Amino acid sequence: MNSLLFFQNEIVRQFLPGEVCELRLSGARAAYVRQWHSLSEGKEFPALLHQYGRGRASVATLSEQEICFTGRFEPLEIERLKVLAIVGVSRPQTVKKVIHSAVTFGVEELVLVGTERGEKSYLQSHSLAPDQILEETVRALEQATDPHPPAISLLKHFGELRSRLTLFCEHGGRSACKYVLDPGKDGESGGGQGRIA
Repeated sequence: MNSLLFFQNEIVRQFLPGEVCELRLSGARAAYVRQWHSLSEGKEFPALLHQYGRGRASVATLSEQEICFTGRFEPLEIERLKVLAIVGVSRPQTVKKVIHSAVTFGVEELVLVGTERGEKSYLQSHSLAPDQILEETVRALEQATDPHPPAISLLKHFGELRSRLTLFCEHGGRSACKYVLDPGKDGESGGGQGRIA
């Protein structure tokens, strides 16, 4: 990975921008870091603070139970692309690739939606569980060195999409918003029978 992302609740004490802070990981988060990052005591590396900014961190102590770091972060604003990406739910490996691409491309929002043609069992996939979506998002943010994730949501029925599109178009004062949908057999894109073309 190009960087390591920390969450704000992993900071031991509050800090001011540019000040050194202490961070502590344990449990599943420490296991994730051991799996995806090569760490040793004293090693310094690029770091991200979730929904805040970039900086650098170093490993202070490394044990079986927890990993402690020191870090320094500066706020960073990154304007995401004003794009709502809508993708029909597919097989688990494809969903992971879609999430990764949406994060690294910098879209504002990703909506995964169940469709008429989609395999219904995919909606019960473990890859759509919130913790799995978060883990894939974290990996993509670390690769892109971007601390700000897109909004990611799951709609199980196509009929829910119309209201979601309306909200997206109204958000941020967008006066014009164009989209094209295949309305399906009954001609009603909001009727639940529509499908993404």
